Amino acid sequence: MSAELTRPHRAARGALSLNVARADRWLVALWIALLLLVTAIPYWYAERRAAASGMHFNGVLINIPDNMQYWSWMRDHRDALVIPNRLTSEPNDPALFNLLWLMLGRIEQATGMSEAAIYQVLRVAGSGAFLVALWWFLGLIVPRRNERWAGFALISLGGGLGWIWVIDKYLNGLSDLRMPFHLYVSEPNTFFNVLAFPHFLAAAALILAVFGCFLKAERGDGRIWYAVATAAALFLGVQHAYDLIMIYAILGIYTLLRFAQAGRIRWDLFWGLGAVGLLSFPPAGYFVYITTQNPLWREVLDQFSNAGVFTPSPFGLLILLGLPFIISLIYGAILLRRGAWRAARHADASPAATFIWVWAIVGFALLYIPADFQIHMLNPYQIPLGILAIWALRELAGRVPWKLAGRKVGFTTLAGLLLVLCLPTTAYLWTWQMLDMRATERPFFIQADEVAALEWLEQRDSERAVVLAGLELGQFVPAYTSHRSVLAHWAMTAHFYERRDDVQRFFDGATGADERRRLLAELGVQYVLYGSEERALGNYNPAGDVLLEPVFDTPTVQIFAVTGSGD
Repeated sequence: MSAELTRPHRAARGALSLNVARADRWLVALWIALLLLVTAIPYWYAERRAAASGMHFNGVLINIPDNMQYWSWMRDHRDALVIPNRLTSEPNDPALFNLLWLMLGRIEQATGMSEAAIYQVLRVAGSGAFLVALWWFLGLIVPRRNERWAGFALISLGGGLGWIWVIDKYLNGLSDLRMPFHLYVSEPNTFFNVLAFPHFLAAAALILAVFGCFLKAERGDGRIWYAVATAAALFLGVQHAYDLIMIYAILGIYTLLRFAQAGRIRWDLFWGLGAVGLLSFPPAGYFVYITTQNPLWREVLDQFSNAGVFTPSPFGLLILLGLPFIISLIYGAILLRRGAWRAARHADASPAATFIWVWAIVGFALLYIPADFQIHMLNPYQIPLGILAIWALRELAGRVPWKLAGRKVGFTTLAGLLLVLCLPTTAYLWTWQMLDMRATERPFFIQADEVAALEWLEQRDSERAVVLAGLELGQFVPAYTSHRSVLAHWAMTAHFYERRDDVQRFFDGATGADERRRLLAELGVQYVLYGSEERALGNYNPAGDVLLEPVFDTPTVQIFAVTGSGD
């Protein structure tokens, strides 16, 4: 790696990278198609199970609350630029939450496709864009064809060591995993994101575009690439504003190191970084403004801690990120011991190597920023770790005379072995989704009567009413109808825990009529949904309540309209 730290990035190497890209483009396309096909199987299976059981599949495999939030944005953006937050009963001013869902809402309006179908469009487009960007970015950093393919495969399919908690669970007869976040955090797992979190990959593709274009501009491919990097950063800011923290920190530290290596201020880098930072900041500034000055949005931001999802401890990261992270740590320690880092101060230090090490080190520090969204800084941290692991294996193959069955073991064999060792978590996540879909359980599947109730409400879209229901059914109200929900999301529902207690108290048979009347008036409720979840909350029977009038009835779900005072 000392050579890698000082090896100049030559034009001939860039030409080789371009030729390899052209030669392999159909293989890359086939790889993407196969990955999308494999990850589509759980969706197909879920639809089959829903048809066989008479249930309705909601179109997503995991994280119903957040996806229903996105679907509500997409629904509202069909015909509006700025939209209100309908996952809470409080009236609130319209705002622009996320450009991605605005674009998808307009596609939905133009095509008439359902939210579930649009989600699959995002899965294909977001995943495809990321994988194409990944291949392109690797061409800038890892010119050798076999190393590029090894990195592409490892970053696409690799997972951490979270599978050890699955073995622990079954060996010890546990009801759940000891450390579920060591397995189920999706941000640094490309395959998991292709399977169920395509919006993370759409953001990751933009991150790669910013970094890659910045590096291309630096190496002399034209200052137009700074403009492209700026445009990508701007688009990223109106989709995932917090990702700009990563862009600013990594590019900022990298630029300072390049100044130090050159022994002077590199004005091209200075102005390029300034353009990326200054022109992409307005969206971030807008989100800072509404989350600090608007009381409702300040409440929403404060409630991000309700999810209880934070970056694992450094030991937990060893499990979550797995072998590429462990190899990178060992590799970095070896380089420090050799004193190879002194080469990074030289003027001829490789920009590619410098950048990847900056991403790995600064990216690690960002994982523990004092913010509730710190865990999102893991997206897409698997990239620098994968590249460093590949570099480590290349050096290992060149220095150690490995033999197997009398034959020398080279880089390709070592890289293949690493990939195999990183596949168990990926295989488990896919299998886990298949088993979940087989069970046809809530909230991924809901009853036909519940769908009918939501459709009845949607037919009254002009009313824009407030609907009271339990959390499991209430989260679908903003996604499937044009109404607001008293209780829908752990962050987007203002005063979430208070509203959860309000719903519990409303359906509790011991609650008096005056208290129930007060709740309906205070929350501005026009409709009450009453299904299996609401029955389980208490022995209250709304059919005998003078405050309510039955307006929709099925064997398992009823809807009641609030009549007023009940006099």
